[in-house]
Order: sequence, then structure tokens, then C-alpha cells
Amino acid sequence: MFNKKILRKYDVSYFECENCQLVKTEKPYWLAEAYSVAISDLDTGLVQRNITFADKVEQIVKNSFNRDGRFLDYAGGYGLLTRLMRDKGYDWYTFDKYCDPIFAHHFRHSKNNRPYALVTAFEVLEHVQNPIELLQELLGLGDAVLLSTELRPLNKRELERWWYLIPESGQHVQFYSRKSMEIIAERLGVFCQSNGASFHLLKKNRAKIMLEDNDKKGPKNLLSFLRSVICDKSRSEKIQKLNSLTFKDHIYIKEILGKSGK
Repeated sequence: MFNKKILRKYDVSYFECENCQLVKTEKPYWLAEAYSVAISDLDTGLVQRNITFADKVEQIVKNSFNRDGRFLDYAGGYGLLTRLMRDKGYDWYTFDKYCDPIFAHHFRHSKNNRPYALVTAFEVLEHVQNPIELLQELLGLGDAVLLSTELRPLNKRELERWWYLIPESGQHVQFYSRKSMEIIAERLGVFCQSNGASFHLLKKNRAKIMLEDNDKKGPKNLLSFLRSVICDKSRSEKIQKLNSLTFKDHIYIKEILGKSGK
């Protein structure tokens, strides 16, 4: 489809599957270099994302899972989400093969903890080369997996300029369409609920998770809930009105890295 400069020095091709519309880089030979630092400086949204997700995941657990069960945040980075969820009273654990969980050293995943009532894997799928293999592992740990990854623009020009590619970090190597998510679920023999944007739930049970909508006093589909509360434009507008520097800092750091040649 097009080429990008990965880590500002490798000329890398991006390819599209004509069947499922998944987009991926060529074989990512640069990953060891990309993960020399586990968390990219460009991830300026890490703290805000974890705080927001912790509040929403709590609502999901309260409505649809056994709150006395065990839970796992896979690829949990510094362990911030795990710490936040434990602060809320949930028996939450973390796992990350690349990162030291400085906020959750004593609450790492172990075989003794399984099975989990729910596994979260936020901002993970875009990092992996074999999503089927990863999701098989996660579904072996619990009956439901809640994922976040941005679905790709279908327009090629928009895709080529898409901020989520983040070639400067070299860590995002695969990008999904709604169709590719559905095909993955089918191959895994599980059911997929997707909000068509960022959030996707894989479940062994066909029944859709519903949440109580406090505003309308009735049930609301889980992914509709996540989209309206976390991803909607009104929230983005509120952040802008608060003069948030999250995305501005992302651009600023990108410019600094460009000038330094790193």
C-alpha cells in the first residue's frame, strides 16, 4: 500500500489483505530495537487512558462479572491499571514480558491465579504479529477478553496519514478492520462484540453483555456503552476545553525526536 520510515531509519512496506482488510508491516526485523525501551515516549496518553479505563472497567465488572473473582491486565506495562483496580477493591493482576510493573510488583500473573473472570488487553493487538496465537493464550486464562485497538480507516489516503501507525516508535505492526476482528473470532470459535471503533469483546458465551444505563434507566449494549463514554466526540471536546496537552505533547515529542534523529 505504501512505505513508512520506521524508527526514522528503516524503509518499511505496509501490506493489506484483500479479504479481511487487515494491514500489516513487512516482517518486523526491528522489534528488538523498538522495545529497547518498553514504553514509548510518544505514549503521552498512558496515564489518562488508564485512569479512564479503570472507571469504565469497574462498571463493566459490577454489572456483568463476579466482582469477587480474579482479573488480569495482560501486557499491563507499569501495572498502573492493576494498581487502580486494586485500589477500587478488585483482585487484579498484571503481566508484561517487556516492562517492569513498578506499580504492581507483588501482583504479577501466576498459574495459581487462573482462571480469571475477565482478561483485559488494552493497546496490545497492534503490537503482535500473530493475533490468533495471542488470543488463544488469553482465552485459555479466562472466558472473556476485553480488547482495545483502533480500527483502521478504510480509505487508503486516510490510512497513510493515520496517527495510530506511529512509525517513529516501531512498535505498531498490525492494524485491524471490523471484518478482520470478526474473522479472528470465528477462527477462535468465540463471539465478538465490537463498537466499530476501539473496543472489542471476545467471549466463549454467545450472550451479549448488557449494562444498566443510569441515564435512561434501562439496559445498554456493552460496546455501545464503551463507545459513548470513552470514545465519543463530546468527550474529546471536553478534553480540548480543559486545555489538555496530551495530544499536543505527543506531537511536540515527535518533533523533538525528529530533530535529534532518534
